[in-house]
Amino acid sequence: MHDKVPHLDVDSIRSLTGTSFAVAHFARMMPLPFLGHDWTADERAEIRRLEKFCEASDDWILECSHTDAGDPWCVVYDERHQRIVVHIARLEGRLVVVMPRAQRVANTTSMTAAVEMALNELRSSVRG
Repeated sequence: MHDKVPHLDVDSIRSLTGTSFAVAHFARMMPLPFLGHDWTADERAEIRRLEKFCEASDDWILECSHTDAGDPWCVVYDERHQRIVVHIARLEGRLVVVMPRAQRVANTTSMTAAVEMALNELRSSVRG
């Protein structure tokens, strides 16, 4: 996809979420074999809402992949400002939403709630 996507500061995420996990760099990665941890069909439907929002922007791209452990993640990357706007990942069975600009991390068990948080952050980025 895009080689410009940077990695998140994992130590900051760990301190905000209180978890320990390995996160792959968000630079272009080789596809991993399916490990049984992919997004469900319902989760992918929610992710499509993010994709549609990004398609309406000239600057944002949605990139999804997996950690080395097989956990899925998606980021919305702002190409103009060269930063991640929002990051959603399933880690240790829960969904983590990272909003770097707001310096906020949220945990949820609902992909609908995770995507709503992400969309609210994107809308805020447009206004701010």
